[in-house]
Amino acid sequence: MREVSADTVESGRPPLLLLHGWVASGGLNWLRAFDSLSQHYRVLAPDFRGHAQGEACRTKFSIEDCADDMGALLEVLSPGEPAIVVGYSMGGMVAQELWRRHRSRVGGLVLSATSCAPVPVSRGRDSFTRAMSSARSTLRRASRSLNAPLRFSSRMDENVARAFGKAFESKLFSSSATLQGMKSKGIPGASGTTNADSDSGQTDALRTWAREEFARHHWPTILDAGRAIAEFDTRSWIRGVDVPTTVMLTKRDRLVSPAQQQDMADRIPGARIESVDAGHFACVREDFGPRILRSARRVERALA
Repeated sequence: MREVSADTVESGRPPLLLLHGWVASGGLNWLRAFDSLSQHYRVLAPDFRGHAQGEACRTKFSIEDCADDMGALLEVLSPGEPAIVVGYSMGGMVAQELWRRHRSRVGGLVLSATSCAPVPVSRGRDSFTRAMSSARSTLRRASRSLNAPLRFSSRMDENVARAFGKAFESKLFSSSATLQGMKSKGIPGASGTTNADSDSGQTDALRTWAREEFARHHWPTILDAGRAIAEFDTRSWIRGVDVPTTVMLTKRDRLVSPAQQQDMADRIPGARIESVDAGHFACVREDFGPRILRSARRVERALA
């Protein structure tokens, strides 16, 4: 669990709970945002079950269990102080459930690249659910038969990390947000200097750290999380959300369509929309941190 803030953060401001997307981690998803947000807020960025430092699931993964985990975390780290909960993709789904199950812990919501029913029946919800469940079962059986650990071998981890990491690599390096994220994680080489040699060392350190983040994933749990995403649907109660909410709508998103994001926003009373001209990986953009900050401050003002 990552917790970052600057010495100049004003007292009395609500903490920010940052909830990451599927197959990411708190560090990977929010690396671009740590620098901007930590100058103004106390920032909490935990890992969900099975993701990076999160515990592996021994039973079925559920969005509800993740919400309960986050409720318990806030009970310990922010007792009596409701948080602004910022959820990205799957994290936005957990944020919705956190509001429903632990209302007193949630002061406001920022929901980005997410939906109240991200995999509709028309896009093959049942077939996607079956595919994730089958893949998870196959991986578990293979692990048991080989007497191997449920986490992949280091070489397999490296290949998986490389496949997913390509979506991030070209965007994440050589920025203050990247360096802040590296320093908060204690990554060697994150000195904050800007000469060419140090930049090269910091880039190498970041790549190594990203591979290590993916290598920590518990892949049976990750696959089961895909099944939980496919089954997720809050349309029966989402209209009851009664906290200030901003929806950061990713206009070129091919995973969670803009229409689905708009539908969620329309169902939440008084939700404000901030359109982002980006796809599902908007979190790797240079302007991601300032945009999240603007949305969080808008929610905070509504709480005043």
